[in-house]
Parts: sequence; C-alpha cells; structure tokens
Amino acid sequence: MFASLKKGLQTLSEKLGLFQETNKEEKKEEIKPELKPAETLNKIKEKTKVIKEIKKEKKAQVSLFTKLKAVFADKYSLSDKEIDDLIDMFELSMLQSDVSLQVCEILKKSLREKIKKEGVSKTHQEEYLKKLFLDIVFENYPKALDESFFNQSKKPYTILFVGTNGGGKTTNIAKLAYYLKQNKKTVVLSASDTYRAAAIDQLEGHANKLQVPIIKGKYGRDPASVAYDALTFAKSKNIDFVLVDSSGRQDNAQNLMKELTKIKNVIKPDFIVFVAEAIAGQTALMQAESFNRYVQFDAFILAKVDVDEKGGTLLSISLGLKKPVLFLGVGQEYKDIAFFDKEFLEQVI
Repeated sequence: MFASLKKGLQTLSEKLGLFQETNKEEKKEEIKPELKPAETLNKIKEKTKVIKEIKKEKKAQVSLFTKLKAVFADKYSLSDKEIDDLIDMFELSMLQSDVSLQVCEILKKSLREKIKKEGVSKTHQEEYLKKLFLDIVFENYPKALDESFFNQSKKPYTILFVGTNGGGKTTNIAKLAYYLKQNKKTVVLSASDTYRAAAIDQLEGHANKLQVPIIKGKYGRDPASVAYDALTFAKSKNIDFVLVDSSGRQDNAQNLMKELTKIKNVIKPDFIVFVAEAIAGQTALMQAESFNRYVQFDAFILAKVDVDEKGGTLLSISLGLKKPVLFLGVGQEYKDIAFFDKEFLEQVI
C-alpha cells in the first residue's frame, strides 16, 4: 500500500539532502575570524561539556517522543524555488498513488505552509517527511472513528450499508457482525438485497456461520419492508445492532438510487456506510460522491486494502468528502479488519 508514496518520500528525502549539501558548499566560502587563545579554550570546554551530555543522554532510556524531538530539533529554511521543487515532486507521488486532484491541492497547501513555518530537518530527512505527511493528513482528516463508536447507548442502533455491485458490502457486513459479537454485542442482519436470490443466500450463509439471526424475504420483495421487519424484530428482542444490506447498484442508475433513498426514509438508519474497493482508485471516489448526493453517508469501509499498492482511494474519499473510515478490510477472514488512525498510516508508509 502507498508504494508510490513511499518511493516519493524517499526521493524527497534525497532532494532535501542535495539542498543541504548545496547550503554547506555555500557556507564553506565564508571566512571565519581567527579565535584568540582564551576564546579557543572556552570553545573546547563547551564542546567537552556537550560531548559529556550526549554520552549521558545515550545511556538514559529515552521515550519515542524524546527521540522524535531530537529528529526535528535541527532545522533550516528552504528558498521558495526549493520549496516549489519539493511540492512538485510531492504532487507527482500523490497522483501516482491515485490521490485525487482536489485532495492533492489540499495536501500541497498544508505542506507548503508547514515547510515555510517550521523549516526542514538537516538530518533524518525521511523520518521528517513521514511525520510531516502524517501531520498534514490528520490535520485535514474528519474526526476519526475507533472501537468506542460501537458502544452506542441507543438500542437498536441501525446501520445501512450501500455501494456498487460487487463492492464487498455483504462480506463487510459479516466482518462487522463478527467484530460486534466478539465484543459482546447482539446483532441481527437484514437481507434487504432482494433483487438477487444469491445475495440473500450469501448473507444467510454468513449468519449461520456467525450464529446471528437474519431477517429475509422472498426474492423481489420490497427491500424497505424487509429492513423495517428487521428493525421491529430487534426492538422486540432488545438487540444492540441492526445491519442492513442493500442491493448493489451503479451510481448512474437513478431509479435504483432513488429506491435507496426510500429505504433510508422508511427505516431512518442511525448511520449509513458506503463500501468501496481500494483497488477501484478514482472510480471509487466518483461513486462515493454520487452515493453521498442521494443518501449522505456518514462513513465508509474500504475493502481489499491488503491488495492495493497505491492507497490513494482512502485519502481521496476521506479528505475529499470529509468522511471518516469505519474500518479497512485487510484480508479474507472475518477477523481481518483494521481501524484507520495515525499509527496505521505510519506503518504502511
């Protein structure tokens, strides 16, 4: 994931090294005044004191925060031309990672402001750039969701899943049901994808494996009525969560998109989740924009992150539409999910 970005950050690091070497060459030309013996002695004492302090520092156990502070302690300023060169290289790596133009502009602006304000590190350039990237992403990221989101006081809490054909809705509903059950929550599934008999069978198969109840109707039944029945069942059984599947639809099929609006109006879900595939790239962003126009989803799940080399879809949807990630699909098993936070992004870049 983020292969192009990783390569781009390494290239930027090398570029910063070249800038630093250029600055060193310019400074070599400066003629330093000759020190008097007393001044020389003072300089030696100062250096000896610094060396002792450094040795003492190395012996001590230092925290990660202390190490990071050391990385960014020694900085220098870049010229406008040097900043422009870095920004251009950064933009190229973003575009190669499938990040949308809109989000590229957001990140470029933040990066430029930070470099101008803070300068850049003389050493550890790659670590510096990674930290800078993490900072600008999460300064523009909407409020993150984590495990605490699932401690809802409202019962039942209804989540409607929407997305395109084959986008992974049913599989990720099952993953969420597994996660909730592992965390001592009760769940009922609603098989509201009534246009494909196979979809009902697929969700029922997951329900049987997970040993959770499922509400289903006959093939072709009104999907909103199936979802309503699931909600009624959950209320009668004091169930924590209702997870509502819906039929996959292309974002340009207006009649089907309007039907999705009807389901939303009938069951009034507490939360709507758009499910996309990471490997869809820019197409996933366009689909997300279209679904958002019709149902204003609250968060999204990104499936198949484990096979996505680029990673830009995640940033394009989250930063472009200001929608948080509910979780990421990182494998085929029910347990294979990851929550998106600074630590996760740091690991993949």
